[in-house]
Order: sequence, then structure tokens, then C-alpha cells
Amino acid sequence: MGRAARRRKAKAKSIDQAVEAVLRGETIEEEHLPTDRSQPLPGVLIRRKEKQVEFDRDETFLVSQLGYMPGNAVGCVGRVSHLKSLYPYLYNLLKRLDAKRNEKLGDNQMKDAGDMPTALQLYPLAIRNIHTGGKAGKKFKSRKRGHEEMTKIEVNLEKTSDGKGAEQTVIEPFPTMIWLTHPVLKTLISQVELGSTDNVTKMQEKLHSKKEYLDKMKLAHESYGTDRWNLLTEDDRDDVTKRKWTEALGNKRGVAGIRNFGSIKCLHTHSAHYLAYLGMTETAMTENLIGKWTLECIEEIAKAYCSETRNKEK
Repeated sequence: MGRAARRRKAKAKSIDQAVEAVLRGETIEEEHLPTDRSQPLPGVLIRRKEKQVEFDRDETFLVSQLGYMPGNAVGCVGRVSHLKSLYPYLYNLLKRLDAKRNEKLGDNQMKDAGDMPTALQLYPLAIRNIHTGGKAGKKFKSRKRGHEEMTKIEVNLEKTSDGKGAEQTVIEPFPTMIWLTHPVLKTLISQVELGSTDNVTKMQEKLHSKKEYLDKMKLAHESYGTDRWNLLTEDDRDDVTKRKWTEALGNKRGVAGIRNFGSIKCLHTHSAHYLAYLGMTETAMTENLIGKWTLECIEEIAKAYCSETRNKEK
């Protein structure tokens, strides 16, 4: 067995163990994105203010899910309650597990566990520290994405209290506008990705099996790009245009910045987009077919678990 195969096997085993843990209602350790992205831009504060009361209420629970509050977080666009009619087994499972998590938080701000967030809207621009390093580092990844010019602008050279220079920061495009937040959903979707019947490869084969499916996903990608562009303030749209980032944030790139609309890459980002579609009834957001298929898969997992639990209780 090769190294890559061993890593996949180890990851699959860890995910299976995590699934068993969350289904028992236990707390699992999450991998978090870097906390250097915690600074908000003025455009973020403008958009956040539009839903400030709701954002303030959700902050405690988002931090409990993610480990910190992303600086470009705007507000929740998906909740457990949005699953109730279409995915009743998953809804009941998440609500029950969230009630246990809320008890451990010791916070009664959210009495109904059905209000727990599932998806978070993120502003399409973010501040991060400048990272140095080789091909494995974030500097290389930024260069690979075509954002190498970022290291020449927005550099913060202020002095800290100890007289040393502060971290140098840059503004960069952030094409992943919607983020999956719920830890149980993350784990269950990871299990689907590594499975043999509904993984990314199988989903992509299904997507290409009918022109109707490809056409629907093209609309979903374009809708994602349009909504992402419209989320920017007018000043930031002008700034993005000057910096020649319109391709990265416009509708030529879809879900999470994907260029090829016939490619899937990650079920988590598509699921987040679909969850937002279920929740944002006041917008013209288009349904994400890949996300829908993924939610249908984990509804079956939840249904099987509920059936197994009932049998054990008899």
C-alpha cells in the first residue's frame, strides 16, 4: 500500500470514528482555519450592520462551531430549522445533538437548537498576514492563484508596544462566499466524500450523465458569482476592478472560485451553497444540485442511524 493510500485509509478511519462520536452526542475536535483572518474590513462592517442583531445573537454559536470568528463573516444564511421539511431525519438528529452541545456551552441565548447555524456568508475580501515559505506555504499558494501582487500592497508596518514591527498584512480576494459551519454536517459530508457510492468521482459522473444537470449547475455557479459580486460595497467593487480581481470575484468563477463549472472538487462548499439556498428565500439564489444530492445522501445516513437506534431500544 502506497503512502497516499495509507493516508486516505487513516483519514477514512478517523472520519468514521468522528461520525460515531457525534452520533453519540460527544464533542469532537475541529480543524480551524488560521486566526490571522480575524480582522474585518470596512465593507464587512457595513454588511454585518445590516443584520447586526442576528449576528450578535449567533456569534457565540459560530465561535463554538468554528473555533473563532472569521473577520470577513457577514451573517448566517443557513440553519438547522431549514432542513425540517425536506430532511426530517437529519433535522431531528442535528437538533438533538445541538441541544447537548448547547448545554455544554452553558448559554441559553438560543433556546431552540433548530436555530443553530449551518452556513455562514463571508465577505469576498479578507485581510491576512503575509506568509513566507516554500512551495508548501501560503505564499506559494497565493502566487499560484495569481495574487502575487498582493504582497506589494496594504502592508501594515506599524510598531507594536515592544518596538518591533507588526505583522505585515494584505487584502486578498476570498471567493468562497458561503462556508459550512456545522461540525456534524462537516463530518457526515466528509464520510460521503470518502465513500464508494456517492464520492466526488461518482457525483461528477452523475453530473455529466445528463445535459440538464450540467445546465442547472452552470446556473448555480453563475448565481453564486453574481451574489458574491453584489455582496461587495460599491467602493470595494471599484477597488476590486482597479486591482484586476474582477475575474476572481465575478460570475466567471462559481462556487468557491471554481472555473470549470463541470468540475465538483469539494462537496462541502456545494452543500453550504445549497443550505444557503434553502435559507435565503428573499433572494433569487439558484439551487445547487450537487449540494442537494449530498444532503440527500446524509439524510439516508441519519435515517439509518435513527432506525438502528430504535432497534437497539426495543
